[in-house]
Amino acid sequence: MFRGRNVPSAEQAVNNILPGVVAQAHQSPASPASGLAHASANASPTTPPHPHAKLALPALQKLSHNLAPVTYTTFPALPSLSSKLDGFLAASGGVKAATKPTLTKTAISYLAALPAPPAKPISPLQPGLVPAWINATTDALVQLPPAEWFPVLDLWRLALARDGARLGAAPAVPAFLSQAVKTLASERDAMDKPLILTAVRLISNALAVPELVTALLTPVGGARSEVAAVAVRALLDADEGVRSAGAGLAWSTVGRVWLAREGSEKVVSEEEWDVEVASAVLEAVGKEDKSAEVGKLDRPAGCHLGLP
Repeated sequence: MFRGRNVPSAEQAVNNILPGVVAQAHQSPASPASGLAHASANASPTTPPHPHAKLALPALQKLSHNLAPVTYTTFPALPSLSSKLDGFLAASGGVKAATKPTLTKTAISYLAALPAPPAKPISPLQPGLVPAWINATTDALVQLPPAEWFPVLDLWRLALARDGARLGAAPAVPAFLSQAVKTLASERDAMDKPLILTAVRLISNALAVPELVTALLTPVGGARSEVAAVAVRALLDADEGVRSAGAGLAWSTVGRVWLAREGSEKVVSEEEWDVEVASAVLEAVGKEDKSAEVGKLDRPAGCHLGLP
């Protein structure tokens, strides 16, 4: 992996890079999600943590106070998004009668009515919107090839960017998004750039919503392995923009787990998950030759290596 290099120990490397990372780290204004802490508190260890399972990384104490997830809040031109959706759905020929109008009209109208930050919607969600939207999304994902999924899922990415609190509180949304992430992970090896970017951005925005953090990252019944699989796929992509987005997702994921684990001796460390994410981040660091991209990878690497 690091052939031809003199690689310092993990502890030396992280302590070397973290002071600079802490100084320049900047996050989106989204509040750190706390939902995973509730799920993690229900896990019971069978053995106490090994005293060497956590590295001594003093610089992480500063970093741990600024763990807001990376989010993607930019809205595209909604008429263009609607037109792309309409074209894909019309060409498929197999979608249900309600799917196209729900996605191209109802969901688009809902998005257009959302106030721009920092304002937040305060009225209740339109009755029936969420079930109809979930049904239409599910139908579209079944009928369309994966290369045409990205505009369907981008609707949810946009909704979470401006309306995460209301959607996270809607009973059906956490389970739906967890299943959507599992579906995306199953297609990760065949993903083209638009889909992998949409997947990363969708998951990243979901990790800013406490109720969705629980659904996605709880060790039992969630989609933690699938989130890791998407992050790993993005981190090792040939495209620089995809790798950069993958670094953001790795940071957001590790940050949510850090918040749940730090200071708690009741949480069982998932070694396989830890190793998969840490290995992908370190491999991505080894492949990067641009300092800006390495800087983006330093934070998840350092934070992950310090997880208990």
